[in-house]
Amino acid sequence: MIDSDDEDLNPTKESVIKLCLLGNGASGKTSIATVLAQNSFNKQYAQTVGLDFFRRREELPGGRVVQLQIWDVGGQQIGGSLLPTYISGAQGILFVYDVTNQQSFDDLEDWMKVANNVLATSDITAATTSNTRDETSSSVHEQQEKSEGDSEPKPSAGGGEEIREMKKTSCHFALVGNKVDLQHMVAISPERHHRFASEHCMSSHLVCASRADGIQLMIKKITAAILKVKLDRATIEQSQSAIAASVNPQREQPHVPHSANHRAANPSSQSNTATGSGDSSNSNACSIQ
Repeated sequence: MIDSDDEDLNPTKESVIKLCLLGNGASGKTSIATVLAQNSFNKQYAQTVGLDFFRRREELPGGRVVQLQIWDVGGQQIGGSLLPTYISGAQGILFVYDVTNQQSFDDLEDWMKVANNVLATSDITAATTSNTRDETSSSVHEQQEKSEGDSEPKPSAGGGEEIREMKKTSCHFALVGNKVDLQHMVAISPERHHRFASEHCMSSHLVCASRADGIQLMIKKITAAILKVKLDRATIEQSQSAIAASVNPQREQPHVPHSANHRAANPSSQSNTATGSGDSSNSNACSIQ
């Protein structure tokens, strides 16, 4: 990430944030990433094998511009040897599950355990490296001071404990429940979702990728939280209204009037009845992700 001093001097300079999407297969990670990067939704499900990579440019209040690197990790990677490599260095992790799939929610504990272990190891390594560098620098200063006749060397400006404190992980965890439009199939209630997020110190988001519902506001809030930028009401309202004008709409089928029911024996009439109106098809918009 760009040095904080440079960002203060030039607030319009772009920062780079790495985000990881973790969760079981078919929970909607790729659909969410595609909406974020391309403003589109593909109804054809194809399982991510290994890793997919997306980019998004996000603007925050005050002229802050952020480049998001979105790492979409395949659901089968939970036990994979490359998972630590994918997670390492992430400033934000989105734990995605399908609100109609109990197992995808239950498995979040395993995903979080892996992520925490990777981040903890990364922090220890970073802290050890920084502390060693600090001790070496301190030793050089002491030698210089002694050579100049200073019998009491001054303490180093940055001690090891201070370095360790600064290196504590600040990775943002977000709980993302997808496919919320399938209310008749919901297995995880919003109350349970919010309770889980609160218990694990995660931000809470309920979305529908196929309609882009909640996607824009979710990523705006996560990005702002990572950079500690306060969102004003106008920005929030704008993100809420930016739903899906550019997301591929589903094609509406011709309306079949009730008076045509007596023609049910006609094969073409049966076909129209089976497909139904556009509203009916939209009710299942999130079922394939």
